[in-house]
Amino acid sequence: MCQRIYHSIVTKDSMNPCPPVELVCLNLQGELIDCYESIRIASDKLNICESNISGVLKGRGLQTKGYFFVLKEYYNPEKNYSLKHRKFVKAVKKSTNNHNYTKR
Repeated sequence: MCQRIYHSIVTKDSMNPCPPVELVCLNLQGELIDCYESIRIASDKLNICESNISGVLKGRGLQTKGYFFVLKEYYNPEKNYSLKHRKFVKAVKKSTNNHNYTKR
């Protein structure tokens, strides 16, 4: 009985089944830096980790390496995106002792 062994080459492109999302890059003063076709392209051009950009887009952080990112479909050029006007809501963690909610 002969067994066939299949070798596959896994690349970054084949691991990411999600379609690319267009995003806008802003500096901390809220000024438009550039628009990118995907997180990967922005990551390569700005030398920033893809997960950091994704974290800013998902609201897990305010900025990364001096940049702020917004999905292109939600970007409004008339809105003030400066760091002074953005608020970061910390995650609420459930306490195991008294089952009250406390801020981290």
